[in-house]
Amino acid sequence: SGQTHVLHFGRMSAQKGGLDFLRAMHLVIEQASHCDDICALVVGSNNTPSSSKHSDAIAQAAMTCGGGGRVHMRPHVSAETVPALLLCASVVVVPSRTPEAFCRTVIEALAM
Repeated sequence: SGQTHVLHFGRMSAQKGGLDFLRAMHLVIEQASHCDDICALVVGSNNTPSSSKHSDAIAQAAMTCGGGGRVHMRPHVSAETVPALLLCASVVVVPSRTPEAFCRTVIEALAM
């Protein structure tokens, strides 16, 4: 399709930068309102008890910056589904707030 698909996937935790990504998408959607071909997909979850507040914040941010259905969230997906998501993505973002020695997300995206 003619859409630009921005993908962020992985564990949803504060250090992985999901909120930063959604805030950035909110700015993109606001500033480029004439570019209605940009959409985002956030895939992942974090099922630890301490992550519930962060997960709620991510869900709220996704609704806030949704831009008329332009931001979508999916929970954790199977490993078999990841290649199809990567192939559909125009851009894969890794907004980590801390350095990662071996970022699996980048390796998987580059493999596509």
